[in-house]
Amino acid sequence: MRSRRVRLSILACVVSLLPGRGSFAQAPPIAKPVFHGVLQFASATGRIDRRTDRGVLETRRWVFFLTPVSDGIYPDREPILIALGEDSFLIPAGALRPSRGGTVFAYRGPRAPDGRRVRSFRLSRKPDDGFYTVSFKLEGANLARLQLEDPLCLPLAVIVGDDDGFLGVELTSPSFRSRRVRIPKICLGGWPWLGR
Repeated sequence: MRSRRVRLSILACVVSLLPGRGSFAQAPPIAKPVFHGVLQFASATGRIDRRTDRGVLETRRWVFFLTPVSDGIYPDREPILIALGEDSFLIPAGALRPSRGGTVFAYRGPRAPDGRRVRSFRLSRKPDDGFYTVSFKLEGANLARLQLEDPLCLPLAVIVGDDDGFLGVELTSPSFRSRRVRIPKICLGGWPWLGR
């Protein structure tokens, strides 16, 4: 009986450390950003599975301005994190492939058992204008709050190494039954890491 209790305790400890819904899984997998830039808004679209609370979001050609004091970004060597509210999606360092003389960096994510992944990510540098454009598609984003709160204001950030670009975005759906989701405008959702 005692050995069974010990085995159950060990199993409970192991399960608590597995990636999942606990607070351990929510810990940011990269260092806190130091240089805070700006994302320039463009509308985005997506969909939600009303049974699982999971959704797909896709942005195209948003503009990413680095702060003037940044020491630069190196997308093919640094980890990249896309964060939406408390949900986050990591692209490991070295996963982006450079092309066009190092001005375009692209990534296609492998299928994931739990369905959560960055399906695609593209970062393009505009040397003459001093900014980047960023496009990405997230699958398995946690949109549970949208089931109860519509419109929903969340901070969204793209973090490359120790640089981020962020803004608050408004998520909305035509109805609480509709599968369609869109981001029609910005809102006052501040990025939690700013000023820390």
